[in-house]
Amino acid sequence: MSTATINVRISAAEKSKAEAILSALGLTTSEAIRMFFRQIVYTGGLPFELKLPPETLEAMRDAEEGRVEPLTMEEIHAQLAAIS
Repeated sequence: MSTATINVRISAAEKSKAEAILSALGLTTSEAIRMFFRQIVYTGGLPFELKLPPETLEAMRDAEEGRVEPLTMEEIHAQLAAIS
């Protein structure tokens, strides 16, 4: 059986938190990733439901119904800077 390597970049904090949870479950990171990929193949997709947060769904409805204020590029940049 041939193998392949996967490289993924995530934040150090996220990696540390995930590894602590996996360790408590008795799994290594590699074992968990292999399990995840097996489930993708088995289910033919992601093995869990993707959900948007309620505030995102509300914002999407507002946009579809025209209940939004137009923003300038400067305002958009300011908002993005505030959450980065």
